[in-house]
Amino acid sequence: MKDLRESVKESLGIRLPEDYAAFIDRYGQKLAEDPVAEPSWIEGLGNLNFMVGTTLAFRERVSGFPQKGVIIAYAGTKLIEKINEEIDVYAMMDTHDSGVYLIDSIGQKEKIADNFSSWISRSLSQARLKEKYKSTLVVIGFEDESKAEAVRAGLFKLQEGKLIDMEDVVVAVRKQDGKVKLSQTHSKTVSGALTGSFTGLLLGALFLTPLLGAALGAAAGAASRAWTDTGLDDRFTRDLAVTLTPGSSALFMLVRRAEELRVLEELSRFPGKVLVTSLSKENEAVLQAALDSAGEKTP
Repeated sequence: MKDLRESVKESLGIRLPEDYAAFIDRYGQKLAEDPVAEPSWIEGLGNLNFMVGTTLAFRERVSGFPQKGVIIAYAGTKLIEKINEEIDVYAMMDTHDSGVYLIDSIGQKEKIADNFSSWISRSLSQARLKEKYKSTLVVIGFEDESKAEAVRAGLFKLQEGKLIDMEDVVVAVRKQDGKVKLSQTHSKTVSGALTGSFTGLLLGALFLTPLLGAALGAAAGAASRAWTDTGLDDRFTRDLAVTLTPGSSALFMLVRRAEELRVLEELSRFPGKVLVTSLSKENEAVLQAALDSAGEKTP
């Protein structure tokens, strides 16, 4: 098979950015031939054939379309109020500056990321998490040692009332002296599956921060590969390291089923930050809004 970089250069006359080429090399088979019509492993992202075809179509039909531009994904539609019609929107990578832009079918564009890797990282993490875990993973950070445990206690009560079905839930606390304490499940209604697969990885995230990783060399690289295997990326590691400062805590949970309103009510008791989740972008925003509302209530 012809190397995809050569294929793109032959079809479009451009050099494919390395981060995008590496992504297609590894995950291309999981992407739909036509993301407009077919579901994909990562929603909206097209494969190489789709990218080449839509790029050529834009060059032909959109006046002044950049010859260095590469269409990499179908992003849905947007409403044009003046004519009361919806038009298609795509994600475009400009190989001149590596930036990712939203571009509509009439050529208007808006920059949304500095490069492909930063743009795709969240969607890729979510796809890995959904692939690895049948339950929904949620990790929330709190600026207090006791808050994560208080939230877990409230969730246990909801579990007893069958308002939530948790596969497992773990609390991590960073004490004032910098030491980390992991509190595993103490509920008969929770299976304990998370602690077996996550405890070591939690410790890796808490101690092998990017700063330490630079000094640890190969060991840090191995830890990074372990995180990749679980679906948790560098963004999560950085956020966890920053959030879990001395005197703070984090709640890790795998949820099979939940009564959304009751769970959000429980979570809105304390302010916190969603660090990583396999929830949809919309549902993550709802969860974060509930945590933010707790902050507004705090005097």
